[in-house]
Amino acid sequence: MRIERIHLKNYKRFTELVIADLPRTARLVVLVGPNGTGKSSVFDSFLLKAGAAANNYRLSGDKEQYYEKVPASRTTHEVAGRVTIQFHGDRPVDWTSAFQVRSAYRNESDFQINQIRTMLPTHAGSRITRIIDGDVSVSKNYERMVWRSLHAQSRPELKGVTFGEYQKTALGDLQEAMRGLFSDPALLLQDFGGHQGGSFRFTKGDTTDFHYKNLSGGEKAVFDVLLDVFMKRDDCKESVFCIDEPELHVATALQGPLIAAILKLLREPSQLWVATHSIGIVREAYRMHLERPGEVVFLDFSGDDFDSSVTLAPSTPNRVFWENMYQVALDDLSSLVAPQRVVICEGSKKQNVKAFDAQCYRRLFADEFPETLFISQGGSGEVIQSEHLVSILNAIASGIEVEKLIDRDDMPDGEREQTLTAGIRVLRRRELEEYLYDPEVLRTFLRTEGCDAPVVEAVLNERESLLKGQSGPPRIKVVSRQLFDAIRRLTKLPTLGNDRQQFASQFLIPALRVTPDVYRELREDVFGTD
Repeated sequence: MRIERIHLKNYKRFTELVIADLPRTARLVVLVGPNGTGKSSVFDSFLLKAGAAANNYRLSGDKEQYYEKVPASRTTHEVAGRVTIQFHGDRPVDWTSAFQVRSAYRNESDFQINQIRTMLPTHAGSRITRIIDGDVSVSKNYERMVWRSLHAQSRPELKGVTFGEYQKTALGDLQEAMRGLFSDPALLLQDFGGHQGGSFRFTKGDTTDFHYKNLSGGEKAVFDVLLDVFMKRDDCKESVFCIDEPELHVATALQGPLIAAILKLLREPSQLWVATHSIGIVREAYRMHLERPGEVVFLDFSGDDFDSSVTLAPSTPNRVFWENMYQVALDDLSSLVAPQRVVICEGSKKQNVKAFDAQCYRRLFADEFPETLFISQGGSGEVIQSEHLVSILNAIASGIEVEKLIDRDDMPDGEREQTLTAGIRVLRRRELEEYLYDPEVLRTFLRTEGCDAPVVEAVLNERESLLKGQSGPPRIKVVSRQLFDAIRRLTKLPTLGNDRQQFASQFLIPALRVTPDVYRELREDVFGTD
């Protein structure tokens, strides 16, 4: 069972979030982004929706508990009604096993089971109701494993098979996963119900009968996740498995291979969702993406304003994606991950101020030029005189290619040619907005949004009217705020962003990218001809 679309309205972090266009082929969905952006809240919505549908979930009576962005109602089903989850296919959903969710708080340092109780099915209910809950599962899975083995040996086809022989057969895939992750020293599950019983015992290197409590924190973390997937995979063959921060307590070198091992354990119809800050996990997922296109999806929660309506679609792991990922994972060290080319352009260079031109260039060219980084350095004069910055960039990473790009403004043809000859790139048009609000780009955007011909012509006529109404040379940048307001009024489209810059970034950049003549002209201005 695989998710196609999610809609969350007034739920936890989100005013309105739509996660759309998830392909049927996706086996792994990776959620990335800074803390507090709502990745874990998506998992909480799974728990709420499934629990409410199966009538085994109730909202906490704690009035301080955060369920709704704007508190209005408190019943479980009213809040769950704001969560819509659409799956691929038309089969009815078994909500009791639809989601298998692990929180980030997975820790069971020791246990001893002296009596095995009658066990419920693996998928019955959930150990947690919120993603912030403590998630203790190793001892429960120990009981299930012993119970399952005792019942299996009563089957006629296993008559004469010793308990030890059964364990070797039954644990084959789990042992293979452990063998692939722990090789120096080797760590394998030795016993789960032998002469001492009560807990798991391992072989570690040359040591045998190694008690579970003596494993390191990282070894326990890996074993816990692998064991849980292994125990559930047959009872939950068509479930969505979710793990919040699977990298916790796990060495960096093991984080990527752990995700690969989990996917190998899961049955084919299942889907794995992980929320992570781990570069190792994302790199392993990217490797899978390259090997098996369509099986891995990335959802980037960076840079969106979740106080407004946001639609997330699968992200391409381009330069912008990796910049965001490194910024979250490495913070100040992220600057050491150098691109192949840096383009110094106009725009504010103050910290915490959005550099509009650089942001637009990054989004526009991220797929075709993933190893290019655009940075703002003030006005055109500051860009031209930025040799100190060029020197710093060359010192950080030898061989890096640095270009300078400025707006044309009022520059005549002859001066532009001289500036180009001096090695500084100059736009053919006055400024970036001349490309963003080009009539053909606007036409592409409006048609993509389903606007009919009269609306398209009304917007283009408004553009011309605003330009003619200026004194002096027409400048689209000067009237872009008025044009943005006119577009909202004429199209009546509800989700065009809160301001003209957000509108340009989210809507005009994608339209420009697929408007061939305008894109080709701007591409040549920025990068030159091939």
